[in-house]
Amino acid sequence: MFHSSIGMFIGKIPVSESLEEAFEDILKNPYIMFISFIIVAPIFEEILMRGIILEGFLNNYKPATAIIISSIMFGAMHLNIFQFFNATIIGLFLGVIYIIKQDL
Repeated sequence: MFHSSIGMFIGKIPVSESLEEAFEDILKNPYIMFISFIIVAPIFEEILMRGIILEGFLNNYKPATAIIISSIMFGAMHLNIFQFFNATIIGLFLGVIYIIKQDL
């Protein structure tokens, strides 16, 4: 869903018509939109960015370097210059917390 929604917004990644219709249906229903964007998306972002990407970088880099790289990727994933800076800073904090707690 994340990959497809990004593709639809930037128009560079081909998206099937049925997936595009499903995404439009989500946008029409405020309850499904709330659940999708406020609850489900952040959970998947955490699993992806801290549980998979940061963990992978920790196997090859020092913790500080791994946190910085994954945080920049987290910021870039939000596709907006204003959100980029905020998300990068949040990513730094969440990365440090992940390192300290060793748990999502």
